[in-house]
Amino acid sequence: MPLILIVDDTEDNREVLAEMLNAKGYDTQIAVDGMDGLDAIERELPDLILLDVGMPRMNGFQVAQVLKSDEATRHIPIIFISSQTGVNDKVRAFEVGGVDYITKPFQLQEVLARVESQLMMAQQRKEIQALSAHKDELIRIVSHDLQNPIGIITGYAHLLIEEVQMIAPEATHLVTWLETITESADYMMSIVENLLDVARIERGLPLMFQSLSVNDLLDQAFRSFQLMAQDKGIQLNFSPLKQDVIIEVDKSRIQQVIHNLLSNAIKYTPSGGVVTLAAHMTDSLVKIDVADTGLGIPEKDLPHIFEQFYRINTIEHRESKGTGLGLTVAKGIVEQHGGQITVSSQVGQGSLFTVSLPLNRAAAPAS
Repeated sequence: MPLILIVDDTEDNREVLAEMLNAKGYDTQIAVDGMDGLDAIERELPDLILLDVGMPRMNGFQVAQVLKSDEATRHIPIIFISSQTGVNDKVRAFEVGGVDYITKPFQLQEVLARVESQLMMAQQRKEIQALSAHKDELIRIVSHDLQNPIGIITGYAHLLIEEVQMIAPEATHLVTWLETITESADYMMSIVENLLDVARIERGLPLMFQSLSVNDLLDQAFRSFQLMAQDKGIQLNFSPLKQDVIIEVDKSRIQQVIHNLLSNAIKYTPSGGVVTLAAHMTDSLVKIDVADTGLGIPEKDLPHIFEQFYRINTIEHRESKGTGLGLTVAKGIVEQHGGQITVSSQVGQGSLFTVSLPLNRAAAPAS
């Protein structure tokens, strides 16, 4: 059972609290003042502390400061129990790390309810930390134990394609099979990269800011997708800023966002359709639009498309490969730039994704 340390210089309070908690099955320790409490904690870490404020030698606020400054004890929840009812005292209690504050004379049922609530939250925090540790280990496995073999598969498949084309150029079926292997390996690698990016974003994605022309950035993306659009019979348009600006962003990450949006737009737009990459400005934002005349997104799916692993459940969307992570990653990247990504869509008419990036890092108009 959880161990609860009661630190109070009044004997009656200690006895009443200990009797109640013991009756509920909790183990208790008793300390007669702050110094005695620290000694008890050094001998055995409690799961929760009921801490009086006004005590000789060391008051409760001082005890809390000592505990919160030590890595070994800072996680222990502290509930203050005090006859001091002023707002300043309560605020001070939370400032030094308390999780709750009960005024004397206290009601036993109230104390019990608050103790049980804090113990439950402490247990939940431990479980979350354990899950986080497991996730970190999974990320390590994914980043090393999967990336390397996939890279080897891709490399050898490309070598075999070259060998077959030189030795047996008539064996086109072998080349087709090997190309299928490389495409599947590339798809697996994209899944791995997306999983790693989700984890990096949750931790705080490191960004390498540099000054870039908005129009140059978008023009590079436009040129990268011209062939893909042409092969599918889609008209790809580009509308740059009328007056270019220099903005500070992480180039590779913002390119990743734009490439994801353009790739999706072309993927879900049928032959004969149109995809448009455009930029415009407000007083404080650069806005990048990716619009298409494709399948569109059902209204019920719109609130969920940025969620991890979310896939639109229509026949047309199921026929296209996807991890359900690309938009999650894009949203995380944009938000860590201080921006926002939004979407509007109508089924059968197409979709419009807008990336809004703040201009607070932008310099003067580009020449």
